[in-house]
This record gives sequence, structure tokens and C-alpha cells, in this order.
Amino acid sequence: MVALIAYLFGDEDYSDMYQLCRYREEEFKPLLELPNGCLSEDTFERVMQAVYSDEISACLEVYTSQIIKDLSGLHIAIDGKKMRGTNPRGPGESSYILSAWVNEHSLSIAQKAVDKKSNEITCVPKLLDTLALEGAVVTMDAMGTQVEIAEQIVKKKGDFVLALKGNQRHLFEDATDTFSTRQLHKRHLEQVKGHGRIDKRSYKILPAEGNLTDAIAQRWPMVKSLIRVEHEVSKPNAQPKKETRYYISSLDFNDLSATEVAYYIREHWGDRKPSSLAVGCDV
Repeated sequence: MVALIAYLFGDEDYSDMYQLCRYREEEFKPLLELPNGCLSEDTFERVMQAVYSDEISACLEVYTSQIIKDLSGLHIAIDGKKMRGTNPRGPGESSYILSAWVNEHSLSIAQKAVDKKSNEITCVPKLLDTLALEGAVVTMDAMGTQVEIAEQIVKKKGDFVLALKGNQRHLFEDATDTFSTRQLHKRHLEQVKGHGRIDKRSYKILPAEGNLTDAIAQRWPMVKSLIRVEHEVSKPNAQPKKETRYYISSLDFNDLSATEVAYYIREHWGDRKPSSLAVGCDV
């Protein structure tokens, strides 16, 4: 029970479980028998390692499915995470966990351990297979920007917003070239002041149709929108730092709003929510 509650709190390791039990021991007493007080970190580790992880995962998926019965309209962030306290070169089955996180509920609905002999890309399709994606929007880092993964999401009647980098060189080149032209677009602007700095973000969206070369359009028919985010950070007495990022999406350019796209990108990639200025417009 302590381990499950620690999981729901977002804790990650046996030390977190021990600390939770230690500081909430009085609250646990009506629910659990703790004649010798809180369990040690080593005890938590021995107990958890004796339990089959697949069975725990299956139980958690049933539990979360009761909380979230329908993923339609929700944002699912797929991301890999290194477990704290693990050594990728040391003994053990896995030090990385691939998780499907529902932002609106702050809850992980599915997880897959990344085997040391494989990588995150091979685990993504297996994770997606466990999810009913109809009506949901999936976001992933550039490692998930693969034709097969994009096709799988669309076939399951979901949509995606995927980071675009040099690992898809020709698609990346088409996207960057497209944003150097003047054409119909949608835009959303954000500005945040705080912690001695000013963050400005400009989201610009273009239709994929007519902006991709024939070969790329045939290979990526599910891509409907191209997205560019320009981020500038200004601090007193310092030169502004600028960064430009690109994304692709299956969301139809004619139907989506720039504000909606900004939400998906901001929530997945950790951009702080705008507090002082947010302006959206279609140009």
C-alpha cells in the first residue's frame, strides 16, 4: 500500500517510499499494521523485487482505467525516464521506464521497462498497443518521430505532435525551408516575466500540404501541420538567448488553433505556463 501511494504521489524509488512512510506513519496506522514502525529502504527493495513487475503494471493499468475511462480529448505525453539511483552499466534488468502520462489527470496510465538490449523506439509501439487512443493527442520527443509510430497513432484514431530534429533529415529540411517563406499561417505569442528573466515564445503553424516535397509527402501522408517555436530568454545585462524548435502534427491545419498546439508543447516539454501575456491569432 505504501508503495502504491508513493507511486500516485509521483515518487520514484525506495528512499521515497521510506520517507513517505516515515512522515505519514500516524496516518498509515489505521490502515496498516506497523508494529516495528516504518519499513527500511532495504525492506521495500526486497519486497518489491520479489513481486512480478508485469503483474503490478497490469493491476495499475486496471486501476487507472477505472479513473480515466475515456482518453478522448486528453493529452498523452510519452516519455522515457532514467530511474534515480540506477546505473545503466550496472547489473539489473532496466534503468529506463517509458511512461504514458495523462496531463489533465497528472497520472501515468501505462509503463514499459526499456530492456538494456533495446531502446525506447522499440518499446513505444508496445506501449501504444495498450492504449485506446481514439480522440487523444499524443506527444513525444524526436526519438518517437518515426513513420511507423505516427502511422500506429493515426490507425488507432489518435493524433500526434512530435518533435522534429535531424534524425529525420529530409523532413526536417523541408520544414525549416518552409518557414523561410511568407504564406498563410497561424500564430500564438506568449511572454512570461519572473525569476529575473523574460521568456518570449512565438508559435507559428503552417499546413503540410504543398510545403513538403513529393517524396516526403508520400512517406509522411499523416502529417497535416508543421510547427515552429522560437524561444527567447532575456536577462538584465546579458545577451538574449534564442532557440528554435520544430514539430510535426497530424492535427489538421484548418481545424486546430495555435493556442491548442502551444498547450500540448508547453505541457510536454516543460515550458512554464504564461502568466503575463498570451496572444493568439490566425494570419
